[in-house]
Amino acid sequence: MFRFLLLVCFCAVLASAPVAVAQSLDLYEGETEVADQGETERNAGLARILAGVIARLASDPSQAAAASIDGVTAAASSMVQQYRYRQDVDTASGVIAYRQILIARFDQAMVDAMLAQRGIVSWQGARPEPQVWLAIDDGSGPRLVTAGQANAVAALSAQARSRGLVLRFPDNAALSELGLRAAWDGDAEAADAVLGGAEAQIQLLGRLYRAGGGWMAQWTLRDASAEVARITRSATSAIPLLAAGADLAADELARRYRDLAVSGPPGQYLVQVHGIASAEAYARLRAYLDTLPFVRAVQAMDADGDRLTLRLDLASGMEGFRAAVGQGVVLREDAAGDEVPGFRMMP
Repeated sequence: MFRFLLLVCFCAVLASAPVAVAQSLDLYEGETEVADQGETERNAGLARILAGVIARLASDPSQAAAASIDGVTAAASSMVQQYRYRQDVDTASGVIAYRQILIARFDQAMVDAMLAQRGIVSWQGARPEPQVWLAIDDGSGPRLVTAGQANAVAALSAQARSRGLVLRFPDNAALSELGLRAAWDGDAEAADAVLGGAEAQIQLLGRLYRAGGGWMAQWTLRDASAEVARITRSATSAIPLLAAGADLAADELARRYRDLAVSGPPGQYLVQVHGIASAEAYARLRAYLDTLPFVRAVQAMDADGDRLTLRLDLASGMEGFRAAVGQGVVLREDAAGDEVPGFRMMP
């Protein structure tokens, strides 16, 4: 047992080492265009940026909108931590134009306190990074959007970032055929085949194509092998349809977090996990637990055979943890009603 716990500790160190991941997103920072660098224009810009910060943090979009309407953003200048300007050059019209961009970051503690005072549930912790499988047919046949072509659908990524999500696009050519079938044909088996590891269980499948004089889009959000939500939209331009995909992912993931966040008191809880017979299995378990935003800390307490006892620091309580596990495919709760909740690692 002692040797296994040493392996567990070693894996925990490896898990905390820097790795190459998608570019992180600062939820408390934003930017907006301003006419000049004067105080009046700056304060108006800060209010707009804070409204965007609240929209990213609030697990209920309607609460974020209400906070802006109630004048909360008028206090933006008192909560700003730092700000700076950037000058962009715009040649879209064929004439060189200079744009002043105000970039600001707000004090995290002050923003969190403001949201808590108004009863707004804040979407805290690590957020999933949905894997996008998007097929587009502009009249020449459906094609899969890969990581190298992501700039062509910038409206999708930009809207996701404005809602606090970072999207991943496929960069493995070997999966292109399966990804195209998953996105264009709605092939569930193909979608299951291109699932990533524990950290890449959320999929956003999109189908965008010409329809009459405009465009049509179908978006499906999946978690592991289960469909979470689906929408169909049409518009004269593809831009709002791309943004709709990002909104679907953000709305549903925020709603699920909100449901879990109110399901039990926060605190430290003991759990037992069966099926942890190696350091590799523990590493897989830790990678999964790290994807759950309300799991604040994990401590290995004891190991007996393939059973590992953990102390979890939870922001949502044990009922929230059970609900999250029930939505995933990594752990299953044991039927036996022991004093310490038990779970089993799935193959």
